[in-house]
Amino acid sequence: MNLILVRHGVAEERENWPQDQEFERPLTRQGKARLKRVVSAFRETQAAPEVIYTSPLTRARQTAEMLAEALRTPVHLESVLEPGGAAWEWLRERTAESMMVVGHEPDLAELAARWMGLDQPLFRLKKAGMACLEGDPGSARLLWLVTPRWLR
Repeated sequence: MNLILVRHGVAEERENWPQDQEFERPLTRQGKARLKRVVSAFRETQAAPEVIYTSPLTRARQTAEMLAEALRTPVHLESVLEPGGAAWEWLRERTAESMMVVGHEPDLAELAARWMGLDQPLFRLKKAGMACLEGDPGSARLLWLVTPRWLR
């Protein structure tokens, strides 16, 4: 099984957004442009997942939609992928051989650690960064980890 973790792209600054609308913060124009280059580079790997699961927050959803369009992969909104959600048990029940999860930090780093059977995260994903884990939950290995700068 391959699990590709993706942190959402650069979004509008928290300080410039009403606190009660935090979930609606969108990607910035620069964030979309940077993500477009990242998506293009990833598409060249021909490692398209069977399915993309995403947090319903606007910035994550926009990131997932850009990936889905380029990879021609279906997207599913999952509330369990919201910041602080309990994604571990939910994700273990998925059956696809190759999945992509678009979400938030520090949740993705913690999920990666558990997927690899570790107590502490090995890394944090930069915005629009990606990591691929190979293997079963609790015993997977890190196949690759890339930053947006590297993908560009």
